[in-house]
Amino acid sequence: MSTKQKQQDVSRVKSTYESLMANLSRLKTRISAADSGILDELPRFFDIIDALLNSKPIPADLADGLDAEGAQQGVALWNISTSLRPSSDSSPESCRVFAFLRLTGYLLIEAGMESRPDVEGTVNPHSRVVLMSHPLGSPHSYSSASHKDRIISCWYAQLLTFSGQILKLLLVCDELDYAERLLMRAAKFEEILSKSQDTSLEKPKAASIVSYFSARMEMEWRRENESVAYHMLGKASDNALLCNLSSEDIELLASKTLDIGKSILKAVLAETSKDKYGQPGQPGPEVALEWLQRALLLVETAGKEGTQNASLRKPEEIQQLRWMHLSILKRRKVSNERLEAAFRAIIDNVSFNEINVTDILQEIGVLADNRALVSALFQILLERAIDSENNSGQPFVARILTAHMFILMSAPDDSEALDSTRASLKVISRNPAFNLDKVAASACQSLLFQQGGRCFQAKHYLQAAEWFKLGADSIFESTLEANLSKCLRKTALCYIQAGKYALATDTIAKCPGSEAATRYVSFLCAAYQGLEDDAIRAIADMATSPDFDRKMLLLATKLAHEHKMRSLLLSILEKLLLTLQSNAALETEVEAMTLIRCMVRVIVELLNEPNADM
Repeated sequence: MSTKQKQQDVSRVKSTYESLMANLSRLKTRISAADSGILDELPRFFDIIDALLNSKPIPADLADGLDAEGAQQGVALWNISTSLRPSSDSSPESCRVFAFLRLTGYLLIEAGMESRPDVEGTVNPHSRVVLMSHPLGSPHSYSSASHKDRIISCWYAQLLTFSGQILKLLLVCDELDYAERLLMRAAKFEEILSKSQDTSLEKPKAASIVSYFSARMEMEWRRENESVAYHMLGKASDNALLCNLSSEDIELLASKTLDIGKSILKAVLAETSKDKYGQPGQPGPEVALEWLQRALLLVETAGKEGTQNASLRKPEEIQQLRWMHLSILKRRKVSNERLEAAFRAIIDNVSFNEINVTDILQEIGVLADNRALVSALFQILLERAIDSENNSGQPFVARILTAHMFILMSAPDDSEALDSTRASLKVISRNPAFNLDKVAASACQSLLFQQGGRCFQAKHYLQAAEWFKLGADSIFESTLEANLSKCLRKTALCYIQAGKYALATDTIAKCPGSEAATRYVSFLCAAYQGLEDDAIRAIADMATSPDFDRKMLLLATKLAHEHKMRSLLLSILEKLLLTLQSNAALETEVEAMTLIRCMVRVIVELLNEPNADM
């Protein structure tokens, strides 16, 4: 380069520097006077400082000025901006003033650092002093080369953090062009820090790098570059960085990721034309799912990092994320395994109350046609309710169980519904301290009896027996005193109809008390097996029961006659005759005479039998 050209460059740099100082002086005066017109001037500083920094080389006297005065002016503007920090109800102009004051202060600090670097990239002393103080040691002297590198890395990390903060402000103000230009300047700091071999400052380095990539992610998303934004998310959520972040920083990244995922999902749900999903540039539900999955992963990581401090600040937001994740999976019609995993995450973290339980039951109800999945989900929900902390879920067990049974009642496959109901009852019975109250137990038993009755009418006697048998489960202890015999009698009758007389006999033998209905079923078991002596004893016991009804004897008479059990028939006729002795009416006398004639006929038939023992 010729001497004349060098002189022209130096002259241009001096002119730019003088313009910068003059503008700074005027700016501070207008700030002091609360001049509302400063917003028109602030953006120009970026162009001036950028032009100055792109001028190489900078004369030594100007470098000293930038290093000392420029950096000090930058810190002063940064501090002034603090008093102008906008509130939630501030005007857009106030927000832009704050953002550009911060941007100008930052650029001046950066200019002071870059105005006179040595060959090793040492940050100039003045700018290091005004930027911040650090416990690592004095920026003017280094005890060793590694100590020097550590302090330099610290300053670069701080600058990168500042740039990330300002980027967020510019994005809020919709100043995307200035944000992009700032990112280009910040990229070199990220590159320096990423290549640094110093391991003593991993945490601040990681925080600043993640802040940088997070800001880039937001900017690309604002520019509708979803794929680039997702790439930046991948860089920000690198495991090597996350392991050095605090749980609060990871939560912040998760929150931004969630916001983008929610905006994509909202657009997908609002779009009525499904054809548009496949068009280029139109993110579909699978894209929203990717973002939400990343957000969920970050939330889980933040939870692990923060286990020694405190739980996540807003668990309801995390639960909302899980619901959104599930919504996308359902739209994509993924496998049962993935849906079950998504539901399990929601159920494992649910706070039991009416609203939350209703939401879960409604979502499961939508999947009623998917019997296998529904059964698995109800069992997961029952397990969670039974074993919930402070027993907060136990008041909802009956509601969950009845909801499950209502869905099962419409199942075309009775055996599948039966297995699922049995499994649910088993889940509840694992907690011996829990029992359903009388109202809930009666409601559940009523549903079991209804299903058993339907199977009986369809002549599925063995399945009907299993349904009735479930009504005697230990979880219904509050109503078993009143309903146990009823359950066992119904079960035994089903076995009789199925020809399983031995099972019927074993079942009816478990019935407590001496109810006439129980004795009648015992009579049926014996009669159908040809055990005439047992049947006669059952009739005798039935006739002495407090709730005995002579109509039972009439039914028994018919059965004994059909099976040609004459001794049994004679015993039944005797019991019938005894029931008439307390009534002296004419009709009773006629009935008694008829019974006696029948008894005589039966005795004659017995006497005519070859093996008669009379």
